[in-house]
Amino acid sequence: MKPADNIRKLIKKLQVEPSADMDRKVHSRITKALEKWEKTKSASARPNIWRIIMKKPITKLVTAAAVILIAVLGISLLQNSATTAYAIEQTIKACRDARFIHFEYFGSSDNRMKEAWLEYDDSGQIKNVRVNFYNWGGGDDLVILWKRGRTQQWFKESKKLKLFEDKIYTDKIIFFVHRYDPAKAVENIQKMEKEGKVKFDIDEPTNKTAPIILTAVYDPNTYLLGRTMPQMKEIFSIDQPTKLVKAIEIYELKDGRYLDLGVWKYPDYDMAFDARIFSLEDEVPSDVNIVDMMALDIGLEQCDLTNEQIAIKLVREFLEALIVKDYAAASKLIYHETPKEEAEIQKDLEKINVLRIISIDKTFPPPPDKSRGFLGVSCILEIEKDGQIIRWEPNDIFVSHLLGHPNRCTIDSFKHP
Repeated sequence: MKPADNIRKLIKKLQVEPSADMDRKVHSRITKALEKWEKTKSASARPNIWRIIMKKPITKLVTAAAVILIAVLGISLLQNSATTAYAIEQTIKACRDARFIHFEYFGSSDNRMKEAWLEYDDSGQIKNVRVNFYNWGGGDDLVILWKRGRTQQWFKESKKLKLFEDKIYTDKIIFFVHRYDPAKAVENIQKMEKEGKVKFDIDEPTNKTAPIILTAVYDPNTYLLGRTMPQMKEIFSIDQPTKLVKAIEIYELKDGRYLDLGVWKYPDYDMAFDARIFSLEDEVPSDVNIVDMMALDIGLEQCDLTNEQIAIKLVREFLEALIVKDYAAASKLIYHETPKEEAEIQKDLEKINVLRIISIDKTFPPPPDKSRGFLGVSCILEIEKDGQIIRWEPNDIFVSHLLGHPNRCTIDSFKHP
């Protein structure tokens, strides 16, 4: 039997029916006793008040009932205080000790687009990262392996394996880990909230089988590094018993409403991976084309120039090489990875007859789909096409840092008119 049921039985045994008349009688006796105490002002009068009150049988019964009711309230308050409200630190603590994390990303149409595996060493430092992109760039599956600053990129359909070390790229990998490792993702929300870049709200349902919902809203241009972004929203589903993150839904604010972009799902925690997951030795076919990015000799050194200065200098030298029809020199400034690609670029450049540069003095940020380009360059050219001299304003000249050579830049792409 519950304690509350026992208390109800005790109240019934008192055979006291509360009423307005009883209330008046009790308060009247209490008031008279207090008046008597005020007149005496004696130190010994304080305990006598309760003797006067307690001499009346009805008062004893009402007082007993009050004591019982207070006991009931006390039990209820103790029970409520035992249930601690959810705090964001609980999820950080629950997720922090996991050395192995596996998660998947599903698009709005529920198709799996990415899958990632993270491994930490005994000191809590990130040791290995693998990310699989499915149908990356419109059809090619891409596998990225990162270990202690060294990266392998395997393009399955293209049968190409890139090898490089690059601090800028490593920074992006670490940022990815901090964004989607659950403990670090929640820590990031805390940090950004203190900086005024994000607002979050917690909804803890009374139903203990339902997930805790943490909703974070990011100010524009704060969701990802170095990217122009609209206002974004993430919804974390957190398991109540374990406080572990089970899913992170991602939304983008567009035309006044949030569009569903997809969801990261965390099916398991701290389950050790097969060591082969972080090696491509048994996966890459023997006919793969290996590209050592560290050995590439293309582009221009940035030296002490700013991004704007090197972008304009690079494009100017490229166009000047086209004017004098030095297509070999021009092709060296455009990004390519193999001699075959370089030959194809030269052949394509020979179709352009640039006569002179009218202007080249402005830069602009690249669109979101330009993952490599850090600046676009605006220029106006005079060219000959189909026997006529015309003005041409190309809008797709973007400059990028070369992977493995953080101080060297190349033209990301160039299309003839």
